Amino acid sequence: MSKSPFNGPDRMQGLTLIELMIALVLGLVVVAGVGSVMLANRQTYNTNLALSDVQESVRSAFELLAYDVRQAGGTPCGTTINFANTVKPASAQATENWWQSMRPVFGYDGNQTSPAVAFAADVNAVPQRVPNTDAITLAGTDTTLDVTVNDHQANSNSATLFISNPTPDIQDGDILLVCDFKQTTIFQVTNYQSTNNTVVANTGISQTPGNCTKNLTGNFDCSLDPNTATSSTGDFFDKNQTFISRPSSVTWYIGQNGRADDGGRSLYQISLQHRPTRGIRTVEIASGVTDMQLRYKTRTSADFVTADTLTSPGAWEAVDAVEITLTLQSATQGASTSASNQGRLSRQVSTVVAMRNRVE
Repeated sequence: MSKSPFNGPDRMQGLTLIELMIALVLGLVVVAGVGSVMLANRQTYNTNLALSDVQESVRSAFELLAYDVRQAGGTPCGTTINFANTVKPASAQATENWWQSMRPVFGYDGNQTSPAVAFAADVNAVPQRVPNTDAITLAGTDTTLDVTVNDHQANSNSATLFISNPTPDIQDGDILLVCDFKQTTIFQVTNYQSTNNTVVANTGISQTPGNCTKNLTGNFDCSLDPNTATSSTGDFFDKNQTFISRPSSVTWYIGQNGRADDGGRSLYQISLQHRPTRGIRTVEIASGVTDMQLRYKTRTSADFVTADTLTSPGAWEAVDAVEITLTLQSATQGASTSASNQGRLSRQVSTVVAMRNRVE
C-alpha cells in the first residue's frame, strides 16, 4: 500500500493559535517602535524649525534695532552744545509729524501713547501698535548726504548757507540738518540755488510746514512751540567746519500683522523718508515678535528704569544705554508640549545697547 502524503512526519503543519498571537504582538511592537521613531523625528523637526524661526527673527530684530540705538543722536559734528529746530509744527495729524522734535531717544511704556502710531483696537488693525508693549523713537542723521558749508550769512531777509559744491540731492522743501562743533540745527530749505551754491532757510515761504525763524543758532524747538524762537539773527556757523546732512528719525514698536497663522504680531519700524517725496514709511521687520519691553540707563545712575520714570527736565538727554527685551513665538505650530498658542515655541531674549554718541 502506498503511503499517504498527509500521514507521517513529513506532512506540512499550520500555525497554532498561540503562535499566531505571538506573531501579532511582535508585529505590533515593531510597528509601534517605528511609529514612535517617526513621531519623535517629526517632533524634533518641528522643534528645530521653530527654533530656526525664533533665531532668524532675533537676529533681524536685534541687528537693526540695536543699530538705530547705537547711532541715535549722531551728527557729522559729534556731540554739540546747542540744538535748535526751526521747523514749525505741521498742520497734519500727529502720526505724520511725530519726527519733528528730533529727540535722539524717547521711549513710551506699554500704556503710554506714541505720536507715531496709535494703539490697535483689535487684531485686524494692521499695523497699529499692540497695547501693553513698549515703543521707542530714535533720531540721528542719514549718511546719504554730506555737504560742507563754506560760509554762513544771516540778515533780516534771509539765512543763507554757502555750500562747497552743487548737488542734485538738495531740493526746495527738504528738511535738513546743519551743524558745527558748537551748534546743531534742523531747518527746511526754502530756496536752493545750484548756480551760486546757496541753501536758504527763510520764513514766510509757501513750504510745508515752514520755518518759524531765520535764526539758525541757539537752543529752541519750534516743532514744539513756534514762540520759543524769534526772527532775530544769532551767531554764525563756523566757516569750513560746518556740515549739512539729512536728519533721520525712526520709531520701533510691536504691531498687529493680521496673520493669525504665524502669531499675529511683528516688530515694525516707522521711518522718515526724504525721497522721492518726504513722507512716512512703515516696514515689518520681524514676524513672531509678540512683545517688547524697554528700560533706560542715564549717566547719573547704574540702574535701568522704565520710560514713565524719566520725567525730570533733561532726563532723556542723559540716557546713554537701552535694555531691550523681546518675546518671540515661532510660526511653526506643534513645536512645544504646551497646548497654548497651538504649541508654538516661545523665547524671551534681552540685550543692552549703548548709545555711542553719549558714552563718555
